[in-house]
Amino acid sequence: MDRTELHAVSNEEPDLALQDANEEPPLPRFSIRRKGTQINLGLLLLIALGITSVVVGTRSFDDIETAVSRDIEDLMQSDEVASRPLDELMGRTADALSDGRMWSRGMGIGFVALAVFLTTVLILLGMRLITIELWIRRMGAGDLDYKPTIRGKDEVTETARSVEELRQRSIRALQLDLVRKLSEGLKEKNEELEQLVDELRQRQEQIIMRRKLVELGELTAGVAHEIRNPLNFMKNFSEASRELLEELEQMLGRSADRLDGSNREEIEELTRNLGVNLTRILEHGDRVERIVRDMVQIGRGGGELQWVTMNDLLAKQASLAYQSVRAQNREFQVDIRHEFDPDVGRVRVVAEDMSRVFINVMQNACYWTAEKMEAGNGGEGAYVPTVWLKTRRVGDEIEIRIRDNGNGIPGDAIDKVFNPFFTTKPTDKGTGLGLSLSHDIVRQHGGSISPLSEPGEFTEMIIRIPARADAVAVA
Repeated sequence: MDRTELHAVSNEEPDLALQDANEEPPLPRFSIRRKGTQINLGLLLLIALGITSVVVGTRSFDDIETAVSRDIEDLMQSDEVASRPLDELMGRTADALSDGRMWSRGMGIGFVALAVFLTTVLILLGMRLITIELWIRRMGAGDLDYKPTIRGKDEVTETARSVEELRQRSIRALQLDLVRKLSEGLKEKNEELEQLVDELRQRQEQIIMRRKLVELGELTAGVAHEIRNPLNFMKNFSEASRELLEELEQMLGRSADRLDGSNREEIEELTRNLGVNLTRILEHGDRVERIVRDMVQIGRGGGELQWVTMNDLLAKQASLAYQSVRAQNREFQVDIRHEFDPDVGRVRVVAEDMSRVFINVMQNACYWTAEKMEAGNGGEGAYVPTVWLKTRRVGDEIEIRIRDNGNGIPGDAIDKVFNPFFTTKPTDKGTGLGLSLSHDIVRQHGGSISPLSEPGEFTEMIIRIPARADAVAVA
């Protein structure tokens, strides 16, 4: 890139485009060249006046000589000069006229020579000044490659040296400005490239995760089919054994008078232990069934991407989760408070999957607020189970917060809540797969979910998903 292009990059103004190198810019009204031309014209006028004076002077002396000769002839014919020598008078007159003619010519020639000398000096000086003027004007137009040769050791040479220093500084300034602009452009390109790499990495992770979930779903579907058969067999026979046990207890009750005290007590203890064991078998069978059901849903796709109103979806699924908890515990009541941002609007998500996330989080909130209420924390009547549902738009993301005032998450467990099969609930209450599944769903939507908790005070799940449709890449 030449310096002409450097100037164009630095100024970024199309009106300052350089003129052709061979085309000189128009002269200003008071330029050096214009003034030099006026001086030269004046000197030429002086030369012309000198030559005119020589010619006029010579002719004047010729006229004088003619007049004098005529007067001498008149005098010679008179009696006044008869006593004076004629040759002497004629010689003196001729000498005087000759001296005057020579003096006039010498003065004219000297005047002309002086004018020619001054004209030559001014022309040479003016040419150097004109060269500097053109140099400065071309620099002003952006042509920093032009550098004339000016010789000599006078003020003009010093001026040329100063102009050259200015040219070098301008070149360095343009180069620095170009480097700065190129650096800024390179920085912007690097930022764009990093953003593209991050998006590509996220989508690659989503694709890999989706494939793993599909493979896991296929595996768990086969395992679930194999487990459900013996599991159903075990539960059915446990139920049948419990019914047989109840019949046995009834028979023993009718035959109690025919048994002695020690035998009757031993039989009652055995039937009681057998009933407890059957109850445990049924409870663990139910837990295995829930685990299998949740594992099957991990690899099951919820549907297609669609535009949904996020505030409505969250409110609806939170209400459904609360009603499901109420179906198991009719005495449970929770105050659900909405703080929805209308700017959230519609978001493109898989509605079935996001509904599952909201239901899982809301059910956990209801469970732990119910536990805290049953434990009587805060005194009777002082504690009111409450869940806050908040949404807001943050830049290119939608932020969803679900907060409860339940028991909170222990400090040593908060980093494990998204691990599969990890739960702080009793074994008959949770499988440890709800939050793990929710975490995977949110990541499939290009978002994130993180817990915030204070043990004994509150738990808050913060969900962020992209608001842009092109950021969602759910396979």
